[in-house]
Amino acid sequence: MDARRILVCTICMVALFCGADGWVLKPAAQEPQPAIEISESQHDFGDVSVGQGAYWTLRISNEGTSNLSLGYTITSGDGSFGFDPEQMPPTSPTVSPGDSLELFLLFKPTSSGPHDGMLTIQSNDPNTPELEVPLTGRGVEPKIVLSDATHDFGDVLVGQASDYWMLRITNEGEGDLFILNLQVVPKEFQFDANRFPSEEERTIVPGGALDLFLFFAPTSSGLREGKVIVQSDDPNTPELEIPLAGRGIAPRMVLSESAHNFGSVLVGQHVDRTLRVTNEGDGDLILGYFIPSENGAFGFDPDRMPPTEPTLAPGDTLELVLRFAPASSGDHEGALIIQSNDPDTPESEIQLTGRGVEPQIALSESAHDFGNVLVGQVAYWTLHITNAGDGDLYLDPSVTPLTAGFGWDETQLPLDWRIVPPGKTLELVLGFAPGDTTLIGFQTATLTLKSNDPDAPEIVVTMKGTCVQVPRPVIRILESHHDFGNVLVREAAYWTLRITNEGNADLSIGYSVTSGDGSFGWDPERVPPEHPVVSPGDTLELFLMFAPISSGHQEGVVILPSNDPNAPELEVILEGRGVLPGIVLSESGHDFGNVELGEAEYWTLRIDNTGEADLSIGYTITSEDGSFGWDPERAPTSQTVSPGEPLELFLMFAPKSSGPKEGTLVIESSDPNNPKLEVNLQGYGSQPRMVLSESGHDFGDVQMGQGAYWTLRLSNEGEGVLSIGYSVTSGDGSFGWDPKRIPTEQTVSPGDTLEFFLLFVPTALGPHSGTVTIQSNDPDQPERVVNMTGTGVEVPRPDIRISETEHDFGEVEVGQAAYWTLRIFNGGAADLFLGYVLTSEYGSYGWDPQRQPPTEPTVSPGDTLEFIVGFAPNDTTLQTGTLILKTNDPDAPKLEFPLRGTGVAPPPPPPPAQPQIVVQENANFGNVEVGQTAEWTLRITNEGEADLSIIALRLTPEEAEFVFDDTRLPTKWTIALGDTMELFLFFAPSSSGLQEGTVIIQSTDPDRPEVRVALSGIGAVQDIALGASQHDFGEVDIEDSGQWELVILN
Repeated sequence: MDARRILVCTICMVALFCGADGWVLKPAAQEPQPAIEISESQHDFGDVSVGQGAYWTLRISNEGTSNLSLGYTITSGDGSFGFDPEQMPPTSPTVSPGDSLELFLLFKPTSSGPHDGMLTIQSNDPNTPELEVPLTGRGVEPKIVLSDATHDFGDVLVGQASDYWMLRITNEGEGDLFILNLQVVPKEFQFDANRFPSEEERTIVPGGALDLFLFFAPTSSGLREGKVIVQSDDPNTPELEIPLAGRGIAPRMVLSESAHNFGSVLVGQHVDRTLRVTNEGDGDLILGYFIPSENGAFGFDPDRMPPTEPTLAPGDTLELVLRFAPASSGDHEGALIIQSNDPDTPESEIQLTGRGVEPQIALSESAHDFGNVLVGQVAYWTLHITNAGDGDLYLDPSVTPLTAGFGWDETQLPLDWRIVPPGKTLELVLGFAPGDTTLIGFQTATLTLKSNDPDAPEIVVTMKGTCVQVPRPVIRILESHHDFGNVLVREAAYWTLRITNEGNADLSIGYSVTSGDGSFGWDPERVPPEHPVVSPGDTLELFLMFAPISSGHQEGVVILPSNDPNAPELEVILEGRGVLPGIVLSESGHDFGNVELGEAEYWTLRIDNTGEADLSIGYTITSEDGSFGWDPERAPTSQTVSPGEPLELFLMFAPKSSGPKEGTLVIESSDPNNPKLEVNLQGYGSQPRMVLSESGHDFGDVQMGQGAYWTLRLSNEGEGVLSIGYSVTSGDGSFGWDPKRIPTEQTVSPGDTLEFFLLFVPTALGPHSGTVTIQSNDPDQPERVVNMTGTGVEVPRPDIRISETEHDFGEVEVGQAAYWTLRIFNGGAADLFLGYVLTSEYGSYGWDPQRQPPTEPTVSPGDTLEFIVGFAPNDTTLQTGTLILKTNDPDAPKLEFPLRGTGVAPPPPPPPAQPQIVVQENANFGNVEVGQTAEWTLRITNEGEADLSIIALRLTPEEAEFVFDDTRLPTKWTIALGDTMELFLFFAPSSSGLQEGTVIIQSTDPDRPEVRVALSGIGAVQDIALGASQHDFGEVDIEDSGQWELVILN
């Protein structure tokens, strides 16, 4: 309660109290006084967009009996509250009794969020000398959010349009968002005109959205890029650009041929040709095709008909199999029409040509008689077959019956003898060769010639001859080659050779066996007879033997001479292979390495038989202390190793004590080259030894929320593999493994080191403790415990302190700039991190271009950072802005600095700088004796503000006896600011009397473009006159003097 109200209440209480005791108070006479009343005691402007204004009228009434004198002020932390500048209240108003005054107030928020202000009204109302009217309001801002930051329409065919893409603009702010402008470039990207928002639809309420629909319609192939430009009244993001991309694609049809000639094709036959259609573009190629039916000789292969409306992806190829099947002889023409969506080649026509041809067969004879032919002899006859047509003649000859001895020798004919080109002749050599006595007598046969001659598809030629018998033997053997296969060296294999006489006379034969090393020969138990004779129809058996004396492949020959005139000597090829076993071991020795006592290591020895005969083996293991032996699960049992099939022996090393161990595996075999082999065995009995880098660790002081790391190293300095287990214990969970490097290893090899990465993250202030426990197979230390300690301490934080909370730049000329330095001091104990945004209603506020703030400023404890903000008004109005700082100071995460300044018109420009000529404007040379010369210096001074140029200089009249000294004229006729040019003139009178002249100076002085200097002088002649011709000084005392003045006149 204010003092005034306390005073009133006290008086009332006294009056009542006195009245109770009977006091009577007489009221004093009432003097006229004002009484103030207001229409509202407080006002909330509600939500108002930042930079916009809301108005409210407060009515002040005088309910008293005398004039009410008023004064008023509005206080606002950021200047958001004030009077309506269009209806400013009078300075010191007076309200008559019964009248009222309206105050027009304005709320124009400079930033988002709640704002408070106070209207204070002072008056001469004795009861209410001051009223406070609280003012509240809330600044709201729109916030534009786009559904996409970029969009790629992908591949779109040239000349077509893509699917629509919807870009949604959402207002996530608290004030209405107005879309000022929507633009998309270039023209290949377009808005859907039917759904383009009108002016009214561009206002988006908070939480509302506006959908835009765009499409991409490329006019040429290739990558296209564009953008959507969205301009709005969002003060933080007045303009957004969404990059657009799309790729115009178009198919390109490429044909493997533009025309094709099928060449000559037999009537009734066909030829196929594959035409390849390739899409070398970057869009799908859609095809259609047909062959006009005017000429039925051309078409598609009916077994490989193309698809009806195929679509080829880029890079794909379609094969069209075309067929030419002439039904008549002569030239044929046709075309294949291909239609496509290739914009450059919507239709292509492939010309097709071909020729139908027919053969015509002609024979030199239609019959032939071979006459008498001996059994076993041959008689020949040549039949000429000519093709008199224009197409290839295909022949299919046959002889019937085949048993009559008639036929042809195909080996004497070319490979393509069954095809006779036009105009060519085939010489077919036929023979009559009665091969045995069953054909004795008269024989006949027919040669049937089938062909593709449509007029003579089959011609029959008759042949005949007589077989005459001659007595002779005929030798036959069932095998001309024999392989004895693999035979062990010094062993033997046997084979029987049978010789038969199929002739009609006795067969006399001989025989012999040849062999390089004597491995082949006769069976000694069955040696053949000397000079045997085989009667017709009988058989002779010869018994041969292969007994190799060495390993490897062997060859021999049996030679059979006889009286068979057709086979006077026959050879029978013999071969075989002498084989031996061959032992090969996979290793000649083995080191089992370090094996812990109580453990075992295994090794597999492989025995290969590289020979060609079975290998017989035996084996034993010797060991000093029994550390070496067989794997008890896989003890060896086999004693034979077949060729190519290895045998594995499984050995074990189980050391009985520590230190080096040796043993021997002895293998005896049937390999004559390696009857006994020894395999050396060795190993080492070992045990591990665990060594830790530290027995305990103190992490020291660690800030709350932070972590400290420590590496504990475990080494195995023993000779055996160290097996381990480990765990971390911590009462409050402050100690544990580094979560990125949790250990998983269970063993450590000898000489290796394992690192444990531990982490201390304090969960509370004060000391903490924990342990790392490691179990191992080290017999001397099966378990080790490592103690850990650490202390949790407070986290330091920054403390921002600023030199000012707002700044008024005052009046600044438009086109000029004023600067303000905001000093930010970090009085905390941690780095202060800053972010900043400088907003300006008209773009008048910005950073000093020579002293831009760093991108991500950091202020160390005790340091100061300066932000230099500039105000450069662009018109003559009050202009506001805001500097917003965001910090990591928890007590001041966001600071706002209101900025204001007024642009004023600059003063008018000063007049242009001009030169100013200053000279002595007259000069009198005085009396100058005729024939003599007098000199005067003319000084021209530039007292202006620009260079003075002397344009012209002359003397008048020309007959005057004034002249310039030509030897001392200046070389430059421009006089700089404050400088003086000197010109030297002579007066040389030639006669007595007054002489006058003028120097005329023309210059760039705009006020005195021409200056005249008047010159004068008198030419004089000497005429001396004395005042007296004599003088008498009279009497003069000695040592005294007398004076006399002699006047000499000219």
